[in-house]
Amino acid sequence: MNEAAKDYFNFVGIGGISGAGKDLFFTLCKEYLKELKISSTRIGLGDEVKSEAAKTIKQMYGFSPKDCSRKQKNLIRSHLVFLGAIKRQQSKGRYWIEKAEHAIEKLHQNFLPQILINPFIFITDVRYDEYEKDEIHWVTNELEGTLVHIKKFKPSPKINEKLMPTGLFSREWSTPPNKAEKENDPRVQRNAHKTIEWQDYENTPLLRAKKHLVPAVKSFIDEELEKISIKKDL
Repeated sequence: MNEAAKDYFNFVGIGGISGAGKDLFFTLCKEYLKELKISSTRIGLGDEVKSEAAKTIKQMYGFSPKDCSRKQKNLIRSHLVFLGAIKRQQSKGRYWIEKAEHAIEKLHQNFLPQILINPFIFITDVRYDEYEKDEIHWVTNELEGTLVHIKKFKPSPKINEKLMPTGLFSREWSTPPNKAEKENDPRVQRNAHKTIEWQDYENTPLLRAKKHLVPAVKSFIDEELEKISIKKDL
């Protein structure tokens, strides 16, 4: 990727297992940045996987991987993981990264210059650290971006020896849906600059869920803007 495109954007990679809320995190970041009059967009490493598999999945399952429900995603997940893994193996992890870099360069050509702070690009599905220059290396070393790891939990009531609720809760963490994520997600978490743990509000109206999640998002963005400000002053 050319240096002009790399230097133009502020990059944030988002890791976490499927269903952790990576896209929701991006959406909330985008809304807050918009309030601050800062542009942002997303690039998903998995988007190109879905594009290349779209025709086959449409024929096999009757729906598009680009526009499907969580239940349908689970149905086709093994197919997407298989295609992604084949291309990753052939390229030592670089195939989908190079697709993303091409998309970033196109965005650079289309974005209007920003007056105060350059736009943010969120890489919404950083999952792998199997090869020397894999996705984690790409985000943190090549793009010099911030890597965030998202973890989701459900509160589980603690019970005493009399099987009575104590009023305290433990956290029941979401589990990886496949072997690849089980092996790689701990590596993403270890290398993340920031870990965000939030409660699963799956059955909660979106506005109420946002009320609980937005503070973590705003805190993260404020920290990023502070880092950018300090870097510019150096």
